Amino acid sequence: MDINLKNFNLAQCIHGIMVWPTNDSAIGKCLPLYGEWSEGENIIMSEYINEGDTVIDIGANIGTTVLSMSKNVGKTGKVIAFEPQLIMSQCLNTNLTLNDITNVDIYNLAISNKSGWAKLNDHEFLQVDLDRGEPEEMVLEGLKKEGHDIKILVEENDWIRLLISPHEA
Repeated sequence: MDINLKNFNLAQCIHGIMVWPTNDSAIGKCLPLYGEWSEGENIIMSEYINEGDTVIDIGANIGTTVLSMSKNVGKTGKVIAFEPQLIMSQCLNTNLTLNDITNVDIYNLAISNKSGWAKLNDHEFLQVDLDRGEPEEMVLEGLKKEGHDIKILVEENDWIRLLISPHEA
């Protein structure tokens, strides 16, 4: 069976099979070359994450860290992942499915200290490759998401990983 992913890349990476948008200029450049993104961070966190832990990943992207933490917490642990960009959250879901990972809960939400609506600039990942060979931006300039109150019981030994981009601070 021949599968054409067109706007996505697929590769075997250090922590499993990964899918990502072809126009991802950061993580997308590293995965095919090195099989990882920020592996040093994964190595350091693995020193502190134990079997059975609950770990929260805020800004999970496509899951390069989620896959690693999922192995660390094992079958009795849990990873709770937040990724507000829809296409990245979809890739994260796909990556979990491709690797038969079931100890991760994904929330397509942003985390903030305020309730309300946030405008997300998803448009850079919502490009369509037309037959002309030119990428054309879709009309969507941003995506508005409604705020939700989320309460998660965090125990003394649980870990929270925050990935905050300068435009998110």
